[in-house]
Amino acid sequence: SHIIIIIVIVIIVIVIIMPSTFQSMTVLSLIGLVDSISYMAIAPSLIFYVLQVGGDKEMYGLIMSIFSFASFCGKPVYGIWVDKAGNKFRTPYIASFVIAIFGGILYFFGNAASSSQTALALIFFGRLFSGLGGANQALGYAYIASVIPQEEQTK
Repeated sequence: SHIIIIIVIVIIVIVIIMPSTFQSMTVLSLIGLVDSISYMAIAPSLIFYVLQVGGDKEMYGLIMSIFSFASFCGKPVYGIWVDKAGNKFRTPYIASFVIAIFGGILYFFGNAASSSQTALALIFFGRLFSGLGGANQALGYAYIASVIPQEEQTK
C-alpha cells in the first residue's frame, strides 16, 4: 500500500509540473504499473482467499480466469466507446476506474460475508468488475498512438 501512495503522489507532481502530452503518457504508465502491481498482489494469494471462505480449487480457477475473460471482453467495448465519442478518452477512463474500484470493494468485502456462497460470489464479481476496469489498457495504447506524431512512431 505504501507503493501505491508513493505512485499517487508522483502522479500529482507530474500533473502539476510537466507538459500535457508527457503528463498524459507518464500518468498512463503509472496507472498501468498500479494495475500490474494489484494483479501481481492478488494472483498468488487468491487461492488462499478462496479456500479460506469455503471455496475449492475449481472455484479458484473460475475466479482467477474471470478477470482475464472480463478484460478480454471489455477492451473492444472501450475501443468502440472511444471511437463513437470522437477519440475522447476521459469518460471511458473514468468509467473504467469506477468499475475497477467497485470490483476492489466487492473483492475486499468477500471476507466479511456471512456465508460461504455470498463470500465466493463477492470475490467472483469483484474479480469480474476488476477485469472490466482493467480493460482500460487498450485505451492507454490507443491514446498514446493518437498523441504521438506519425513521424515519431516506430515503423
